[in-house]
Amino acid sequence: MAHLTFHNDTVSLNHLWYESHKNLIATVCIKLGQHDKITELTHTLLGDPLKIKPMKDPAKPKRPTSAYLYFCEEARPKLMKKIKGKKNKKVNLGDIAKQLGSMWKGLSENDKKPYVEKSLADKERYLDEMEKYNANK
Repeated sequence: MAHLTFHNDTVSLNHLWYESHKNLIATVCIKLGQHDKITELTHTLLGDPLKIKPMKDPAKPKRPTSAYLYFCEEARPKLMKKIKGKKNKKVNLGDIAKQLGSMWKGLSENDKKPYVEKSLADKERYLDEMEKYNANK
């Protein structure tokens, strides 16, 4: 766990260093009346900022699944079979996502109810796990 804290602190320090030097270059350029040179000098002297993302805590609970994703999990295999049943039909994931979206929009509130209930149960699980996670922190 210490490596996670160290990495995230390093990311913060790197960002802080880059921003402070960028501000220093901007201040000098403004004092010299060279407003148009700020971007050029920043790029020349500092280069692009490092793209280091902070690490996520692996012990943190996974976010709750939405009702739509529960619906997709159930409807996708049926839709794939239906599409693959047609001769020489290629499966395009974008088209499947569009069809799932339109199917979801077409569902009535009663048809969506089981998925919403699953989602609410998962949200409760998430809140309980987050409470335990934050208590142990």
